[in-house]
Amino acid sequence: MTKPQYLNVLPLCCFPPIHWVVIALRANTIIDVHEHYVKQTYRNRFDLLGVNGKITLTIPVQGQKGVKTPFHEIQIADSSWRKLHLTTIRSAYGRAAFFEHYIDELEALFQSEQTKLQSFNLDVLNWIVRCGIPMNIVLSTTHIESAANDFRNAFEPSSDWPQMPSYPQVFSDRFAFVQNLSVLDLLMNKGSGSLEYLQRINTSQNS
Repeated sequence: MTKPQYLNVLPLCCFPPIHWVVIALRANTIIDVHEHYVKQTYRNRFDLLGVNGKITLTIPVQGQKGVKTPFHEIQIADSSWRKLHLTTIRSAYGRAAFFEHYIDELEALFQSEQTKLQSFNLDVLNWIVRCGIPMNIVLSTTHIESAANDFRNAFEPSSDWPQMPSYPQVFSDRFAFVQNLSVLDLLMNKGSGSLEYLQRINTSQNS
């Protein structure tokens, strides 16, 4: 059997969960952009923490009618979600320590005219890198058949991940720490301290 070329393979997620970013910081990691699109995963949704608890925001995509569709062909259904997402982010993180630092660029992201989910997700990942999180955004040129650590089916809402260290969250006076939310939650609350936090998780999980 041919030895897998890459140790870690990730799906292309939107505002990915923190553990996704932890893996993306590792060497020899690739994002499979030639897989078939999988519904009801973090490929088109992300979790935040609001005044009433965890919030899941979803980017609507055009229906595939039961046909397996390559990820790069997935079209965003309409634009009405953009205003809702921005309003929700403002409501959830308006009091966050780094809200003012990020909100203008986030608005530009959501106001872009990207019509394909893949393009929007890549714009988001490149923005995260510009925020000071140097992820290894290496994109596959073909569908990857195998890998030592295949995470393509791992990032679903029901997935169970190891406990991570807590950090201050906006509504910590109402809720116990909620882990593995979107990396957007981490950035809003820790800003430039996000990378050190992510590296600490990476070190503990690889020790």
